[in-house]
Amino acid sequence: MILSGETETVIRERAYSIWESEGRPHGRDTAHWFKAMEELFAAAPVGAEAINIKPKATRAKKAAEPVVVAAPAPAKKKALAKKKS
Repeated sequence: MILSGETETVIRERAYSIWESEGRPHGRDTAHWFKAMEELFAAAPVGAEAINIKPKATRAKKAAEPVVVAAPAPAKKKALAKKKS
């Protein structure tokens, strides 16, 4: 996930606040980061319109179409070299 600089700053500051409120435990930075992200995105508007994403209609069409796979062509036999005596 790519975050804007402002969003990353908000998450970092919230994660730091969570870390401090839990008594500054060692090794919990990832958990605090994800908890801060959950809090931020839970408060944010939901849906593709909120983040300006247009849904891809082609995905649904592609999933409905059957996939046809051609069988590989049979391998050609190599001629054996004759030994000269």
